[in-house]
Amino acid sequence: MERFGALWDRILRRFQEHREFVTSQVEVLGLLPRDPGLRTAPASVLPEGGEGLVAVFEGVPDSAVDAETVRVVGSFYQALLTGLMVQSLITPGSVPSGGDLVEAMQRILSGSVLGPRAGTAEGEGGATGEGSAGGGAGAVQDRGGPAGSRWYEGSPAPRSPLMVNRPIAFGI
Repeated sequence: MERFGALWDRILRRFQEHREFVTSQVEVLGLLPRDPGLRTAPASVLPEGGEGLVAVFEGVPDSAVDAETVRVVGSFYQALLTGLMVQSLITPGSVPSGGDLVEAMQRILSGSVLGPRAGTAEGEGGATGEGSAGGGAGAVQDRGGPAGSRWYEGSPAPRSPLMVNRPIAFGI
């Protein structure tokens, strides 16, 4: 986990050092849904990018990374990389550190993201809210947003379609 955190810290420093490059990458991402021809180039190198990320994080040559690892782990690294790139442009002062990413993964994997909820005994909903009929805090409810959209309870309906920090439910 130390290596994971240290490598992400290095990548995040590169985002700061090469902000124009990061900006251009994110601008291209915004064009992809509207330009199928433009998607061809990134789509053709995406597996290589995932392979390279796995190789860097594991400290092995690219040739040591199999296709299934690229598909699963490489895709995870690419999703994290892309999300952090976007976040570094939107809120550069609140981008998590490598250590924060390590802590987040540990909390997610251990099932202790939120810890026991106030007022609930361990095993009676805990961090996930399971076992409560109404769903409790964090439950997804229809809040009268755009057709088919759902908003998290306690979260105001967005005033703008660009409120990307609200957990707009893509079926989650």
